[in-house]
Amino acid sequence: MATVGGVMSGSAAVRGTPGAEPAAFSFRCELSLAPLITFWTQLSAYHELGRGPIPGLVREKARDAPELAAVIDDLSLIEKHRPFVDLMMSALFPPAFWEQEYGAALFPFQLRAFYATPPFRRSLMNADGTRPTRVTDSLAIDQYPDWSPDGRQIVFRHDADIYTLDLTNGETTRLTTIGPLNQMAAWSPNGRQLAFMSTRDGYPSVFLMNADGSRQTNLTPKATGDADSDWVSRAPSWSRNGQQIFFMSSRPSTGLDTEIFAMLPNGTEVRRLTRSLGVDGNPRAR
Repeated sequence: MATVGGVMSGSAAVRGTPGAEPAAFSFRCELSLAPLITFWTQLSAYHELGRGPIPGLVREKARDAPELAAVIDDLSLIEKHRPFVDLMMSALFPPAFWEQEYGAALFPFQLRAFYATPPFRRSLMNADGTRPTRVTDSLAIDQYPDWSPDGRQIVFRHDADIYTLDLTNGETTRLTTIGPLNQMAAWSPNGRQLAFMSTRDGYPSVFLMNADGSRQTNLTPKATGDADSDWVSRAPSWSRNGQQIFFMSSRPSTGLDTEIFAMLPNGTEVRRLTRSLGVDGNPRAR
């Protein structure tokens, strides 16, 4: 099992990787999680991660899933035991960075992933785990992609506006026209709405629109009397049930520190969730 990882800036345009496929490896390669199970069940886990309950949990669950320690030919086994695999993979992919880090575990000697963080899956791999296909070709910035819940569309920033790309026919649709900047669009779980950031009112704010671009509404208007420069709300994301929108914001009430907030999709019942110095950002629900 091999791993690749690292934190990539959200400001980089999403591109496929050109070039020919690598030559086939001339020896037999096998996938097994036995080394990972061994790590957790022997003293190495204690030395590296401290004494905690996880090694004992891994030993117990490994007894119920012996097939994971054998050669894995069917990847459905990993999905079948997903909670257990997630638990073991926390040694390689810390949960605190799960939604921000671009990382994956690869088949030995292959550029094919069998386990990956959400950003890696969305931007750097195909459905079968291989390298991505380039879907945009523009001199302008193509940025902040997000898959639709049905997997048929990608919403993304192109230049200074938000577009959708229909993956079935390659057609793009422009959803925003009011500048100067619209970006960071996120699909609602039911696919009917998009939360996004716009600076059209003089400051970065979280907006909501229907998936076809209609009914664009500012959900986080600044308080009366506050300066435009003191009000920033951006990076919206949805709760899994679609009943809340999370976002990061700096405003006078936070001392201009960036904190994480939550609100209803109509912009009401705004709640501050973090109270720490420094930037708290990019909230995601799993």
